Amino acid sequence: MTLPSAADAATAFGVAVLILALWCGLGACFATLFRSTGWAIGFGLLYAFALEFLLGQVPLRGRAGELLADALINNNTTALALWLSPERQATLGAAAPEIDPLQATVVLLAYLLVALLVTVVVYARRDIAS
Repeated sequence: MTLPSAADAATAFGVAVLILALWCGLGACFATLFRSTGWAIGFGLLYAFALEFLLGQVPLRGRAGELLADALINNNTTALALWLSPERQATLGAAAPEIDPLQATVVLLAYLLVALLVTVVVYARRDIAS
């Protein structure tokens, strides 16, 4: 077994930080919207494990189905993780998403930006006394 190069390790670290930052940003957004960390955790788990799965099962054909699949967070994080994996066997038998790593990075950054923007706008407009 050989160790990865410094560039590969830095790339993997960057991908891990991006995915972690995305979920933290979504958690902060949900906590701000719901005014509760409990609701944020519950909705985050519901979204990650149920809603994304259900949206991925929508039987859209053609370009609309591709756009929906390419916009899901889990598909993009899986695409980045598979891009880093030399064996590309991490899907547990499921079909691997065919998403370019640059596109996946842009999609995840867009989700993060929107989540942080919503958080800042809602927090700034909220009355502190209520």
